[in-house]
Amino acid sequence: MALTPSPLADLADFIADHRPHGSLIAEATEPAWNGYLLTVACSCGVVFERWVTPEDADLDLVRLASLNYSSPRALVRLKSCDPLHSPSAL
Repeated sequence: MALTPSPLADLADFIADHRPHGSLIAEATEPAWNGYLLTVACSCGVVFERWVTPEDADLDLVRLASLNYSSPRALVRLKSCDPLHSPSAL
């Protein structure tokens, strides 16, 4: 069984392929119980459309969060930059 790429991965590929053509215009419909339609139009005329389900969106957020917090040191660095968590604020 082949894994299908996430909507975010498809979008990243589309942007990489079409950014050299000029401007990209993105729109999304109002979220419904079953998701929303994401549309990105390239100035060359090609349009990217994907229906994003709540599950797709959740998985992409988890993937992004894992990139941001891939190591405990990243979290320590973030806290050390936060004035509320700095030693001088205590």
